[in-house]
Amino acid sequence: MKSMPPENAMTVTPPGPVGLLRAVSDELQREDQRLLYPLMTRMNEVAEALGQGLAVDPDYIDEGLRLWSRYVNEVHLHRVERLYGVFQDILQLPAAAGEATHRRGSRFRAEKKPAAREETSLDKYNEIRGTQVRMAERLLALKGLAEGYRRGEYYSPQMLASLLRSGAFSDRAWGKYEEEFVQKYLNERVSAEEEARLRKEVAAADEIRGRVETEVRKFLGGPIPQRKLPG
Repeated sequence: MKSMPPENAMTVTPPGPVGLLRAVSDELQREDQRLLYPLMTRMNEVAEALGQGLAVDPDYIDEGLRLWSRYVNEVHLHRVERLYGVFQDILQLPAAAGEATHRRGSRFRAEKKPAAREETSLDKYNEIRGTQVRMAERLLALKGLAEGYRRGEYYSPQMLASLLRSGAFSDRAWGKYEEEFVQKYLNERVSAEEEARLRKEVAAADEIRGRVETEVRKFLGGPIPQRKLPG
């Protein structure tokens, strides 16, 4: 019997570190494709509607911000801290070895000026961790603007539309950057103990994402509602 062509074969995650890291990368992409990107697209549509002068239902905006907050403070935070642990465990070791080699060789290169410290992938991932704080702060500002919009405050639709638009663009862009970063820097230096822990966490992350994803699908299930605002 001839084997099934690769393009028609079922994708199976292989065992061991390679399969684990593929699972981590796949989980990250599922989270963005099923949750972040659709939600950010809808929030951008809300911004466009507000910018066109349409009276978007304040309750609908609040629900969108609530789901956005769940993504940032539950799903994304869990993911960022978990992957940070991965980078601490498996990507600092080569850097430490390189520093030791440099120290051993320094006796023979004493006359050379020390090179500037190279930015490690852990340093780079700290930039992504920093976005978690900025995401949470932006959401607080958005909720304040949404309250002003509900009260009919002057110019609140325009300000809310502007921050919704820029926030959705920013969070989507950072999501894509995280995907590319993880795919580039994760490698096979994973201990058996770390592998077992990460497999459990991937399963837990899927569960958290699934709960929020169900709510997001419901939110996206219909058109953007409108209603008359006070004032």
